[in-house]
Amino acid sequence: MIGGGISRFDVHRREVAEELVAQAYRQMLDSMPELETRDIDAVISSYFSDHLNQQLCMSWIIQDYLGLSTKPGYRVESGGSTPMDAIINAYFLIKSGYYDLILVPGWEKMSEVDTAKTNEFIAAASDTDWDFTVGGYYNGYYAALEVRHMHLYGETEEDLHRIAVKDHNNAVVNPFSQWVSQHGTGKITVDDVWDSRLICWPALQEPQHRQHLGGSRRRPPGLGGGRQEVHGLPGLVRGSRPRHRLDAPRGQARQLGLEGPLP
Repeated sequence: MIGGGISRFDVHRREVAEELVAQAYRQMLDSMPELETRDIDAVISSYFSDHLNQQLCMSWIIQDYLGLSTKPGYRVESGGSTPMDAIINAYFLIKSGYYDLILVPGWEKMSEVDTAKTNEFIAAASDTDWDFTVGGYYNGYYAALEVRHMHLYGETEEDLHRIAVKDHNNAVVNPFSQWVSQHGTGKITVDDVWDSRLICWPALQEPQHRQHLGGSRRRPPGLGGGRQEVHGLPGLVRGSRPRHRLDAPRGQARQLGLEGPLP
């Protein structure tokens, strides 16, 4: 990784997704004046859902908006691990010697549709033959998995709340975070989490992942490669591992000891 940029996360961002990615792209270019767009060999786009974008082949639109329509373009999609998988695929292409420099833009606008419809679209990533058809939502899936994890490993509700406190309070020092834009820089406590509304036991409102809009979702659009002349201290990818679908209601849950009667 030799550079990156990020847009501010918030609800609602009135800009189109193309402009959110362009904001991050401009920030990246400004941070590396030696880099020119002609140096970019290819583009790997990272986003989860065509439904949330209300646009098929959204990567084509983004690539054209960035002025990179003549570059080879690919899309990576694998649910919640999409950002990391896109970076890994860029690394593989560079390691193979096929490309030297790859742009990896990522985005997600989760408020193009209402909250219920967003939940429905995300739930469609579960087993639509068995789980989704009986009203399955990921709030419920994650809650069930966490209850099983608590049973196996002795976690408590307070352990979960301490994680929420850590995550929220880390966000107050990030000027791009949604929490700062909506709540300022005040920190929360475990008591604040206990006092928040129950969503799906053991999850309360504060630990929940919030809908957001941003030009990079969970990581900045960046560049993979090793051109020393572009940046003096490139990051090196030393290794990776395949994703395990801990969020899957079926399948690998059996391998992980997550099937069977709940406590």
